[in-house]
Amino acid sequence: MTILLLGANGQIGSSLSSRLAFLDKVIEATRDDVDLSNHGLLLKRLKMYKPQIVVNAAAYTAVNKAQEEQEEAFLINTGAVQCIAEWAKENQALLIHYSSDYVFDGKNRKPYVETDQANPMSVYGESKLAGDQAIASSGCLHLIYRTSWVYNNNGRNFAENILRLARQRNTLDIIGDARGSPTHADLIADVTFYCLKFYLNSPEDEREKLSGLYHLTAGGSTSWYGFAMYLIAGAIRGGATLSCAQESIFSVPSSEYNQGAARPLNSILSCERIKQTFGVNMPVWEVHADNFLKDWIEGRVNAA
Repeated sequence: MTILLLGANGQIGSSLSSRLAFLDKVIEATRDDVDLSNHGLLLKRLKMYKPQIVVNAAAYTAVNKAQEEQEEAFLINTGAVQCIAEWAKENQALLIHYSSDYVFDGKNRKPYVETDQANPMSVYGESKLAGDQAIASSGCLHLIYRTSWVYNNNGRNFAENILRLARQRNTLDIIGDARGSPTHADLIADVTFYCLKFYLNSPEDEREKLSGLYHLTAGGSTSWYGFAMYLIAGAIRGGATLSCAQESIFSVPSSEYNQGAARPLNSILSCERIKQTFGVNMPVWEVHADNFLKDWIEGRVNAA
């Protein structure tokens, strides 16, 4: 069995590579290997590798830039995904794909379930939703994991940025009225690996029932302000020297913060379906946040 991992050097992809290697042969492809905006090259690579499983951890993720680069966003998040899905259908391959909370407008008062009406507020969200729809329309066997607030220790993300800014600035203004579940890429990779093993160990006539869309985030929720406070407090406890004290971090409404593209205020996703189908219980977000902080602090100590 051959697994093709697209976006192997991204946040989710880098966490996936070591786990997928336990299953079988993994071909890791970065943007330098397979540029998803080049659909002809993408199809050539699929035909050359002939994978039984395609894991698409690549995406156009520049949310603000997507407002101006609409063509590029749709080429990668929709067009490329459609190419992969149609190839997977023709070649009886499984497609694993990652979607986003940005397909919702965030106006729900409760956690979103998979069947809730999507209503993206940005080009990025529109392109991700269209990608999801292209997979479903193709008829290929698929596992779409819709996640949110993704971070790890090796990428450009909110957690890394906040701790960097806390070392550089005396005060910080953080959005306090947007809520979600900070989700470490390692959790996404662990759940993906577990569900894939479950899928592969299931009888072939049961696999079609497993195919579908699932929400995958850490348990619990917080605001961006709450996440920032948790990280900075943990860094201080761990001995990090920061310029910004906790009392100098201020919660501001999103209406006063220039974010560029609109974001959903409620990004909390219900993970009940993946729990009921695969028996997965999501740990609360603080578990992986603590692991992130430990690695972040150790990285600073080793670099000193």
